[in-house]
Amino acid sequence: MTTTTPVRPSRSVRTLAVVAPTVAALIGAVLITMFGPQGRMSDDRSGDADLIADTEAAIDSPAGLRSLSVGRIDNGATATAGLGDAGAGTPGPATAYELGSITKTFTGMLLADGIERGELTLDDPLARHLPELTDTVAGSITLRALATHTSGLPTMPSSSVIPNLAAGATDGDPYGSWTTARVIDAARTAEVDNPGESRYSNFGIALLGAAQARAASADAWSDLVRERLLDPLGMTGTTFGDTPEAFAAPHRSNGRPVSPWVGEGFLPAGTGTRSTVDDMLRYAEAIIDGSAPGIAALQPLHRDDDTDATGMAWQIDTDPATGRQILWHNGGTGGSRTMLTIDLEQRSAAIVLGNSDLSVDGIGFRLIGSDGPTARVETVTTIIGFAILAVAIGAVATLLVRVLRGPTLVAQLSSVAFAIFMSALLLRLGPWQLLPAGIAGVLLGITIGALVPIAAGKLIDRTPTLPPKNRWGAGLDLAISTALAAFALWAL
Repeated sequence: MTTTTPVRPSRSVRTLAVVAPTVAALIGAVLITMFGPQGRMSDDRSGDADLIADTEAAIDSPAGLRSLSVGRIDNGATATAGLGDAGAGTPGPATAYELGSITKTFTGMLLADGIERGELTLDDPLARHLPELTDTVAGSITLRALATHTSGLPTMPSSSVIPNLAAGATDGDPYGSWTTARVIDAARTAEVDNPGESRYSNFGIALLGAAQARAASADAWSDLVRERLLDPLGMTGTTFGDTPEAFAAPHRSNGRPVSPWVGEGFLPAGTGTRSTVDDMLRYAEAIIDGSAPGIAALQPLHRDDDTDATGMAWQIDTDPATGRQILWHNGGTGGSRTMLTIDLEQRSAAIVLGNSDLSVDGIGFRLIGSDGPTARVETVTTIIGFAILAVAIGAVATLLVRVLRGPTLVAQLSSVAFAIFMSALLLRLGPWQLLPAGIAGVLLGITIGALVPIAAGKLIDRTPTLPPKNRWGAGLDLAISTALAAFALWAL
């Protein structure tokens, strides 16, 4: 940053440099505490007492969770429970959550059902049902490879990288603009990498869903899944793209709300699905008793090793010590995490729906007594949050030093703009599941309060506007810092 010879501010300016930021910091702390993000789950509870206790015992830490709607089947007996606040109180079994990639199991069941109806086969190349892909790499991929995530297709089309980054920066929806036609068009130029090896692909499942709809002469995949799977099982609370009245809005683990996902093109992969514990228990019950359409989807088609296998979009884990087999799939959107686990032999299942981006995988396994993986800690997100906190504190400290040293007005305003940028970024991404969000209010308050002594210094002490040298550099500093601050405030 460009500086000039420091001029010691007058006593009145120094007094304002202490009083104004202090008062503003207190106001900021109160306001953010009252209205800012809250990253901790409330103590509200409803439903079956035993299931509540078991769910609480299965949670490694409530920090980062917002609410959970939970259901369990134990040898035919069902129970439900709600924990936390879903936005309109404690969630019930009819509260809808974003389901995420558990939707892929619907696509797997539809594939098995379509095979049984004679509409398609596992070894059909994709171009058989999507002739637009004739003579393309994607067109030669089999439905088996798509269903088992061994096609070699990327998770998303390459053209989505920059929009996805933009959506992540603004808590937006990376899938909202994707139609089925656009997904198919992107497949024309798609390349594969190491086909035959496991590589999780939303892109591949979206194409599989498009092929299913074509093979069945359905207007849309959502119509097909409604007709062949949801309606027969009485799953009336599951919708695609619509926002039900009783909806647990998605959030980051630090408590910040994010946009729900939609996007017709990737519906078969899990964008836009909202479902309830009631519906998912019906689904699990039908799978356990074998009455679900497309039940053959549960058979292993691909094995990575002796313990991990994949059916038609289903994950199948086998405990090598006991031989116990668990069917499962998790789900995740920008602000939700879900988990479905099923043990066919013991006739047990668990569904966990959460509206934050903190994993609930471990909870789902533990609720059926499995030694599945423990809940994943969002380490990267937490590290980023603390790093932003450290830089924000440094930016505010630098601002205060410049106010007290009395350099140029442009240098002071540059520091204000950069501190606003970092404080707003902190408010958005900070680890508020671990720390009070009021910290961001303190830093933002100090930054805004510093404008008072800066203005007084210009009026009373005649603080120079620009340094005698490198004026263009000082102006560029201010322009860049102001642009960053404006972007951060807009993104909030």
